[in-house]
Amino acid sequence: MTILHFQCLKDAPDRAVETEAMLEGLRVEAASLRVVRPFVDRVDASVLEDAAGVTIGGAGWAAFDDIPHYDAFLEIVREARRRGIPMLGICFGAQTLAHMDGGAVVYDGPREEYGTIEVFRGRSAEDDPLLAGTPERFPAQAWHHDRVAALPPSASALAWSQDGAVLQAFRFDDERTWGVQFHPERTAETFGRLLETRTPPSDAWPIERIRASLKPSPIAQGLLARFAGICAGR
Repeated sequence: MTILHFQCLKDAPDRAVETEAMLEGLRVEAASLRVVRPFVDRVDASVLEDAAGVTIGGAGWAAFDDIPHYDAFLEIVREARRRGIPMLGICFGAQTLAHMDGGAVVYDGPREEYGTIEVFRGRSAEDDPLLAGTPERFPAQAWHHDRVAALPPSASALAWSQDGAVLQAFRFDDERTWGVQFHPERTAETFGRLLETRTPPSDAWPIERIRASLKPSPIAQGLLARFAGICAGR
């Protein structure tokens, strides 16, 4: 089984850490994860060959930015969905999935989230293949100031944070396509490693504050292994 990971990061120092974290979370061997950087090199439909699943990672971009090769990337995402390939968008990836289908993604500084947050799973997720069986509340890792403010009509909300103010998970109806605002691939340990080279995202969020918030997030990380199981038909 091969899972295709679109690595969208701007920052080269983060790429190796993200790849390692994806392998650990998905619980697959290195040979089973194909990493493609769509904003470095233009992609076409050939990257979907033999892909049992697709993940779209976080980025320093916004879903509404002028991004190199973005149109070609979006067409590949559309093609993957047309083929029914399971897909998981993470942070920027989730925002892109919502934005490309007519949802609204906005910059929201007052609700930005960095470090470990608490996610609330709604009743709508009780029968969801990815989120069913998770606790009603669980910790997850976050790093964002953009958020999905409105979903496309074809998607349903599954989880939130900040008392419902920030959408944290959704699924497209009748598809195996999910978006999560949080970072299931990150653990407190890998997040801490990322912070070694990061600059503070805002005056209100010095690196020391983010580091102090970090807690284990095994439920969130476990969603990656569950997604891999969906890709494998389990």
